[in-house]
Amino acid sequence: MSLNAEAKEKIYSRVCDLVTRKHFDPGMNGANWEELSKTRRDEILRSTTDEEFEKKIQDLLNELKTSHTGFRHFKSPNIPGRHAISATFMRCNFDGDQRWMFQDVHEGGPAHVAGLRPGDILLQVRNRELKPPEPPIFPFDEESQFAVQKPDGKRVGGTLRVPSPRSKKHPVIVPKAVLCSQMPEGIGWLKVTMFPGAVGIDLAKMLDTAFAHLKESTRLIVDLRGNTGGGIGGLRLMSYLTPAKKEVGYSLTRARKEKGHVREKLPRFGRIPSHKATLIWLALRYGFIDKSILVVTEGLGPQRFHGRVMSTHQAPAKWSPLSPKRMASRPSSVQKLQGASSAGAPSKQVLAIWSACPLPHT
Repeated sequence: MSLNAEAKEKIYSRVCDLVTRKHFDPGMNGANWEELSKTRRDEILRSTTDEEFEKKIQDLLNELKTSHTGFRHFKSPNIPGRHAISATFMRCNFDGDQRWMFQDVHEGGPAHVAGLRPGDILLQVRNRELKPPEPPIFPFDEESQFAVQKPDGKRVGGTLRVPSPRSKKHPVIVPKAVLCSQMPEGIGWLKVTMFPGAVGIDLAKMLDTAFAHLKESTRLIVDLRGNTGGGIGGLRLMSYLTPAKKEVGYSLTRARKEKGHVREKLPRFGRIPSHKATLIWLALRYGFIDKSILVVTEGLGPQRFHGRVMSTHQAPAKWSPLSPKRMASRPSSVQKLQGASSAGAPSKQVLAIWSACPLPHT
């Protein structure tokens, strides 16, 4: 049933109020939220369909230029491909026209299970031709027919089934979060597709297993292409990349920012629990105080690959799918990052990981 004028007015007012009261800082990227919300109001409320109403509010929120800020009905199919099918896209020229090409396809995700791979060019979705700027949409709990052209020129069709997400509040399909491989000449390859879980206990265990497998590596490739971010579990990855306990970032609530703070005096978070029973202790420690924290690596000690780590975050402008082996043989395809030159010095790759998994502001 479509929203009536009164319902749209109520929802719009609620969105504006939430941003004003709860957003960390609506003006942090130069947006004048009060002016924007007033000037866009009439146009948004004149929307003739629920889909148009949703899109226009999302367009308004995009003006804030902040991540983790969105508006959607819990039954809306408009979920980005990276969350729905564990794949990312980039525009490409195909037969003189613009098309979407699969850029990252994470193992274990719906796209990978359906046989889709990086470099495939998307031609049709649900028996309809699809071109940019219209985004590829694959609704949850549905099957979508697709047609693609493979890098060898062969056209292939199939069905992509997207399961229901575990959480309606955070709708995302979780692929294999951690993959690793020990390659020749002491090169280890580690891919992290996302940082699932608010605290990241399960992810930390996956990373422990991966680094145990890579213990003989004297050089390391950290592959974060297509990483969707997530919770604080990225701290375990940062901790493996620098030997000592080092401050790597902090998260402020709006209240603490407005009140003023001294970074060094913020409550420190420097250890991911090994058991979920410990979450009770965390709730008691952090549950009744301001949620601002200073994040510190766990001090896991030296690793053989320290000082010889390379990290790739996104594909270059002239993109082609790179396997771990090709990445190792083509260092220009990844971003070289300096390791710790002295014991305990924080390395640049640690800060790069932090930028990939920022804590949400309250």
